[in-house]
Amino acid sequence: MKYYIYPLLLILIFASGCTAPGKQVQSNQAGERYSYPQWYLTPPDDTSAYLYGVGEGENKESALKNALLNISSRLSLTISSDSNIYKESYTDYREYTQKKVKEDIRTQTQSLTFSDYEAVKSVQLRYNSFAVLVKVKKQTLSESLKKEILSLYDEIEMENQYLKNKDPLTKYLGYSRTIKKLSAKRAKADILKTLDPEYNDALFYKTLDSMAKTINSEKEKISFFIDDRSALPRVEDIVKQSLTKKGFPLTNKNKASHILLLRSNTNKKLSYGIYLVENNISIETYHDSSLVKSSSFKTDGASSSGFGDAINDSFKDLEFIEIF
Repeated sequence: MKYYIYPLLLILIFASGCTAPGKQVQSNQAGERYSYPQWYLTPPDDTSAYLYGVGEGENKESALKNALLNISSRLSLTISSDSNIYKESYTDYREYTQKKVKEDIRTQTQSLTFSDYEAVKSVQLRYNSFAVLVKVKKQTLSESLKKEILSLYDEIEMENQYLKNKDPLTKYLGYSRTIKKLSAKRAKADILKTLDPEYNDALFYKTLDSMAKTINSEKEKISFFIDDRSALPRVEDIVKQSLTKKGFPLTNKNKASHILLLRSNTNKKLSYGIYLVENNISIETYHDSSLVKSSSFKTDGASSSGFGDAINDSFKDLEFIEIF
């Protein structure tokens, strides 16, 4: 028996020693052998001038995209780690930004625009698989991010000028949209700080904090009176719940800053024993007798029991609609 063991061991040792240094041999489902180059298994470290990434794909183009995504993902991990100890003050809007930051980091890093990159190395691993090593110039990426953030500041200034003489609700909604844009750019501002330590991000966070305070200030000026002219049950209750959920107070007509006028009409139809209804609901918001916002919703319901049950069925969708 020992005469058969030794040759087998020699064969195994010889086979394992035939693998080229710096390569990892793999086999696909068809049994085809291929190996990853060392530069793929151990990519170069980032330098002061360049970021490096590797990717694999069914063609060179998809491998290149995956290599750039590899760089984005590493930036995401870096920023996520830094953000745990970074910038602690947002007044009352801190909860929103902290809750969204991880999602925003992931989204924003994947949407980075790499305009100055180079495929340093590439190799065909097998018939439908390529590997690519790519490098990205840090300076170009930094300049692109700076331009994007500066463009946002210009957009905010234009929005502020537009909202200057508007009513509190219009300001509140406008500034809320703005702070969401700022929060979405926070990831890129942090990436820019990582790429360029000399970048001063104080203006970004000062703008974010100032916008949060402005939103809270405008919200304190808002109160509602509901003028329900809807023929549908529960519409007023659903509107009240939506307003209360967002922290808006309800008061009488003389004290309210805004009046909500509710209107509705219902179309009914009996088809093959099924009672069908279609509700058209409009909500108009007035400030000092001027229309400042209008919304409309359409809901459908069906029942085999009658129009009353069909109308109740139609409210299943309306309960998930936010007024503002």
